Amino acid sequence: MATLIVKSIPNTPIKYFDKDGEDKTCVAIAGDGDSTKSMYLEALKNVLGVKDEELAILSISAGANALTGTLDRTDALNMIAQSVNDCKPQNILESRLAIQSSVLFNCAMNILRKSEQSDQIPQADYYTNKALKLMRLHNETVTILQKLKNGGEQKVTVTHAVITEKAIVNNFNGGGVECSNKGKRSCKSQDVVQKRKPEMANPVEMDVYAVEDAGCTAEKAQGLKPLKG
Repeated sequence: MATLIVKSIPNTPIKYFDKDGEDKTCVAIAGDGDSTKSMYLEALKNVLGVKDEELAILSISAGANALTGTLDRTDALNMIAQSVNDCKPQNILESRLAIQSSVLFNCAMNILRKSEQSDQIPQADYYTNKALKLMRLHNETVTILQKLKNGGEQKVTVTHAVITEKAIVNNFNGGGVECSNKGKRSCKSQDVVQKRKPEMANPVEMDVYAVEDAGCTAEKAQGLKPLKG
């Protein structure tokens, strides 16, 4: 348990710090006047979005303990407390996801630093791949937290864009041109290009008989030579 120090701080509900002569981490809470232990616990519960004092202490301690390998105790407590406070959790589940995202982010950045300091390519690749997995898990955690805060609903924004100035309409039935532009821009008649129907050959104009200069059926019949028996 941190030692309570009477001190007013702006812009943040809880602030942890070290003080000479104190073995434990000191803590200050926002507000004027004398601070008490009950005020600190109440502020901690509000930050984590929980109702139980013991649960609040255990939750922030678990997050800070996961960071003590890369940060000192005071910095770890401040990182968890300020990160969770910015997320404004409403219950213990949102609070845990906020703590988890903070821990994953810090661990991923620390492993990337090791990758930069590695003098061998296989070792650098190992640290880089490990950091990428942690960052991917961090992003998934943030996504789950955001969905949870939105009530499980996912918001999708759809916008329409006009790509071209003209619309081409196929007219196969000969019933006129129908504007099919569904965007915000209206379909003008001068912007519509109608495709021509393929022209079919007229059977009347074709030569049915291979007889030259035949004007009627009788002449065609006379022009045919009888077959020899």
